[in-house]
Formats: sequence, structure tokens, C-alpha cells
Amino acid sequence: MSRTPTQLRPLSAQNAVLARADGSASFAFGTLSAYASTTGPLESRIRDELIDRAALQINITPLTGLPTISSRGLGQGLRELFESVVLLHLHPRSVVQVNVQLVTGPPGFVPPSRTSVTSDAILIGDDDDDEEQEGGGGGGKSTAIRKLRPSAPHPNSTFSASQRATIINAAMLALLDSGLAMQATVAACACAVLPAKEASRLRKRRRRSDDGGDVDTQMDAEGSHAEHVLVLDPSPEEEYYATSTHVFAFGFAGKSTPPAREWSHDEESYDIADLAPAAGDGRRNADEEEEILYAESHGPVGLETYADAADQCRRAARGLIVPFYRRWLSQHHAKQ
Repeated sequence: MSRTPTQLRPLSAQNAVLARADGSASFAFGTLSAYASTTGPLESRIRDELIDRAALQINITPLTGLPTISSRGLGQGLRELFESVVLLHLHPRSVVQVNVQLVTGPPGFVPPSRTSVTSDAILIGDDDDDEEQEGGGGGGKSTAIRKLRPSAPHPNSTFSASQRATIINAAMLALLDSGLAMQATVAACACAVLPAKEASRLRKRRRRSDDGGDVDTQMDAEGSHAEHVLVLDPSPEEEYYATSTHVFAFGFAGKSTPPAREWSHDEESYDIADLAPAAGDGRRNADEEEEILYAESHGPVGLETYADAADQCRRAARGLIVPFYRRWLSQHHAKQ
């Protein structure tokens, strides 16, 4: 189903998915999901012991293969993120372990075929239609243009923006399930900046009808003066064509703004355009505190576009993801 640029994939979560962990949960943007578990506080080894607080260890496992350099790098970033949120000073000389595993992903996206030129009389290819030969003269040589099938992701390839946001939110829900004291709630959202031509093909936009209602229509790149379009919660195909991708994680503390409307459990549309201004714009009440705790970007981007990306992700985090946390916790405690 096509989405608007400001629409997230359906959110879903489960608690207590692992029996032997002190806290565990799953979180998903659509079909992209991750499991997270929390263990501790436990007795720490002497080399890891901190006399004034607990040591926080975060391990990330990718969807396929073993943890690599990119996994350790992301784990380091998340450790710094959650150290500013979890009240580790309440458990000195101990260790808290958080393990996150990507378990499912969206349908595989196959990038467009690349081409290579070979100068050999013997051509290697699967289909005769994919090869074009030119007369090579008298040496028996010929030039062939063949399509190369996309190779599998490299083991050290970095996590996508949507995967990072999913991992952060799954880790947050596992910490909430464990009952560890925290001073803020973390919500992460990803976005991508796409050329208008690709955005018009992959997303749709909203227009206001004559009767005042919103109508979903396909985006018209020719009728838009913008060269690029910002989309929330990008798919693998959208990230492939994006000029830049961004992930922001926000910490929300205090009395937050009430949700704009109650979301049903089977709600399929999470669009910040449906939020009331109080829940979606940059305003918040005096009792609410928020701060960007994690930000990572890939690709060239201007300051104005970057600020717009941060604002859109903030609106989605405050107006959609945090209320989803609230409903998830209410259901969790109701079962107990």
C-alpha cells in the first residue's frame, strides 16, 4: 500500500518475548522488526566494574551473519544514548546488558542491474538479450556489454536508517519491560531526502478536496517546484534512491502532550498529517522536556533540509511513537 511522505508504516510491539531475560520486547515498523532483551543489574567482572554506577553493555546482531564492525559501532552509539537516560548510578559495581537482534525485514529490494564491458571472444552471461556485440576486426575479439546481478550485502555494510530506528525503539521497550529506572523515554524515527521524480513514483501526497477533506493522490513531480522530497520511515528502495538519510532519537520527559486521537490496535495508517497541531508542531507544554539524544546522517544535505528532517522526525516521535509506547504499556500492565 502506497504511503504519503509523512506516513509511517504500521507500528507493532510485543512484551516478554524471551522467557529467560529480565526484560524483553519486540518492535516493528511494518515488516521490519527487531527483538531486544535486557539482563541485569548483574554482578560485574572486575575489569568492567565501575564504582559509581552500573556498566551498560549493548550488543547488536544484524539480520544476517555475525556482528561486525558496523554492529559494534552502532552498539557504541546506543550505549552513549541510553547512558544518558537509564539511572545507572542506582546500581554501582554492576552491569546491565542489552541485546538487540533484527529478525525480519521488508520484502527484498533488488537494485537496478549494473553493466560491465568485457573484451573477450567468449561472453559470459545468462541471457542472449543482455549482450550486445560489436565487430572486433580481425583478431577474433569482440566487445560485450552484460548485466551484472546485484551482489549480496557486504558483511560489514552499515545498518539502514530504518533499521537503526527500529533497533533503538526495540531496546527502549525492552528497558521499559525490565523496570529499570529512567529519566526519559526515547523514541527514534528515520527519514530520507529523495529526488522529486523518485518520490513521486514511490509515495503519494495529500491534497485538500472541495469539501475540506484530505484526498490521497499520487505525487506530481512536474507540478512541484521542490527538487527533493522528505519522506518518513523510508523503505529499502527509498533509501537506495535517497540523496541523504537521517535518524533522530529524542528523549521525552515530564508531562507530555496528550495524543491527538486514540489509535486502534489494528490501525494501518500512522500519518503526522492526521495529528492535531498541539501534538504535531514544534510546541510543547511547560512541563514537558525533550532533547535530541542521537542523530546520524548519511549523504550531503543543507542546513534547512536537515532542520526540516529533524522537525518531521520529532513530530512523528512525539505524536505517534510515544503515544504508541503509552498504549503498549497500558496493555502490558492490564495483562498483569
